[in-house]
Amino acid sequence: MEKQILIIIPAYNPDSCLIEIVQELKKLGNQIIVVNDGSEHKDYFNLIKDQAIIITHERNQGKGQALKTGFEYVLNQCPKVIGVVTADADGQHTIQDIQKLVNTLKENPENFILGVRDFSQKQVPLKNKIGNYCSNFLFYLKTGQKLKDTQSGLRAIPIKQLKQLVCIKGERFEYEINVLQSIANKIRIKQVKICTVYSKKIKSHYKPITHSIQIIKDMITYSKKI
Repeated sequence: MEKQILIIIPAYNPDSCLIEIVQELKKLGNQIIVVNDGSEHKDYFNLIKDQAIIITHERNQGKGQALKTGFEYVLNQCPKVIGVVTADADGQHTIQDIQKLVNTLKENPENFILGVRDFSQKQVPLKNKIGNYCSNFLFYLKTGQKLKDTQSGLRAIPIKQLKQLVCIKGERFEYEINVLQSIANKIRIKQVKICTVYSKKIKSHYKPITHSIQIIKDMITYSKKI
C-alpha cells in the first residue's frame, strides 16, 4: 500500500500562485489541505475546492494557528497517513522541492525534515540574511543543533509528532520556531537542501526585520519553559 502524505498549505489573502501550486501538486498525485486563514476574498479558494480540502477560519488567526488547524484535521480525519508536509502559499517553495520533502518523508518516516535554503546567494536581501543568521545562531546556543534555515516553512512531519505540535504555544510566525525548539530537544532534525527563491513578485506577509525580532524574543522566552 502506498505511503500517504498530506500537504498542508496555510493561506492568507493569497494570489493566483496558490492555484498553480495546488494544481501542480495534484498532478503529481498528492492530497492537499489548504487552510484559508480568514482571507478577505474567497475567489481563489473556490477555484481549487475540487482539488484540495479547504478549511476556513472566519477571521485571521495567524500562520501558526492555521497550521495547527491543519494538523488537527489530519489527526481526526486521516489517522492512517504517515505524515504531512507543510508549504507556503506564496511561491517561496518550488513544486519540485515540496515533492522532494514528500519523497524524503516516505523514505524516512521517523524523521522530522526541514527544507533549508542557501542564504549566501546574492539574490537574498541583506535583512533576510541577518534575521535568519541571528535565529540560527540563537537556536544553536539553545539546542546544540546547527540548522541552516530556522525560518523555513517547508517541513515534513511524521504523524506521531503531530499530536504534540498542536499543543505548542504560538499562533503566528513564532509558532514555527517553537516547533523546532520542541522537536530539537527530543530528536535530531534532518535537513534537506531546497532552492532559494526570492523575487519582488512573491507576495509574502512575512516581514524580515519585524518578524525576526519577534521570533528571537519568543525563542528566549520559550527557553525558560523547556
